[in-house]
Amino acid sequence: MNNIKNITKITFFSSIICIGIGLTGNAQDSTTILPEKLKTVNGESISRAQLKGKVVALYFSAHRCVKCREFTPSLVEFHKQNRGDDFEIVFVSFDNTADLKKQYINETGMEFITVAGNKAQDHFNLANKYGVNMLPRLIVFAPDGTRISEDAKGDVSA
Repeated sequence: MNNIKNITKITFFSSIICIGIGLTGNAQDSTTILPEKLKTVNGESISRAQLKGKVVALYFSAHRCVKCREFTPSLVEFHKQNRGDDFEIVFVSFDNTADLKKQYINETGMEFITVAGNKAQDHFNLANKYGVNMLPRLIVFAPDGTRISEDAKGDVSA
């Protein structure tokens, strides 16, 4: 079982490195992809600057989405094994209420950073900016802000 987890971790980060090496563009840094208002799951405010230099994955999801609820436990486990100085997941909730968002976080054990609020303008701006039209969606960015995976769910579930 541990070998599978290690292979998954290696595959995911190898994919990021391999894809990221050949990309060029108008990248700045991973913090430019995020709104300023971020929170921990405990509601503490944090600055997007704290994510500078990290690989950042935006996770677009909602409690009401069956596919999201099926995928989220795998992502939570992946995050527990891989979070640290070089990787973080930011949860972009499309739940209809703050209570549903909180329930979803508690039920799944998410320890992700979150975009403040639920279905707020920042959430819609991010979804529009990155072409998110279905949930769940996991978009990964290199530390320089370059998008390196349009939908990394398969990398986490592998």
